[in-house]
Amino acid sequence: LVAARFRGGKRRCGRVVRVILEGDQVDAAMAELVIYGRDSCGMCTAFKKECEKNKLKYKYANIEDAAVKTEMFRKVRVCSWFKGGRFGLPLVDVYGSIQER
Repeated sequence: LVAARFRGGKRRCGRVVRVILEGDQVDAAMAELVIYGRDSCGMCTAFKKECEKNKLKYKYANIEDAAVKTEMFRKVRVCSWFKGGRFGLPLVDVYGSIQER
């Protein structure tokens, strides 16, 4: 799996999907993707559309649900890239590896 942080607009959403597809340790068709986002988030919607376009199976977790938000924060706190403070949505969990958009 190629791990990196991602920022930016719609074009970068495609980059996340390509990295997941090209990851040599992950079978893209079987990859367990969990997208943590909010329905009102444009980047979250764009990323979901990009996944659907590339026929990636994913689970969408809406962080407006308190239990989902707690689970997301628990996972983020142990990430090597998270040094505290703010982070952007969507967050993508690929087999337990959390990536920022």
